Amino acid sequence: MYINQIRYGESIKVHYFISPECLQYELPKLILQPFVENAFFHGFNRKKEGVIQLLILQKDNELICEINDNGDGMADKTLTRKNRRQLFSGIGIRNVQERIQLLYGEEYGVKVASQIGEGTRITIRLPLKKSKDNTNL
Repeated sequence: MYINQIRYGESIKVHYFISPECLQYELPKLILQPFVENAFFHGFNRKKEGVIQLLILQKDNELICEINDNGDGMADKTLTRKNRRQLFSGIGIRNVQERIQLLYGEEYGVKVASQIGEGTRITIRLPLKKSKDNTNL
């Protein structure tokens, strides 16, 4: 994040909202990074300014991680089931989806919602797993 914030300067702001009760839970390394990088690199090609939000919260027995941006967004057709393979064709994104499902099962993973001109929301669902220490977050 820091490198991208330096690169883009004040044109793209990043806000972090991490619920304090989530600090005790494990988050596998490099799960969020590909999505944050995509928000910087692909989210603001037409729009030159915007906001990226990283939210982490607990909902029922799940850890919910969201990366939201108010950037360019993607067309609905990109998000259809037929084109889902293309959406997850990036090595980083596909790796995250596959890692989550290998670690935790098919019911967990990544969901993408987007609208042209409005931005993109990535939602990552994980089971609650207590961390031995808080260095994973």
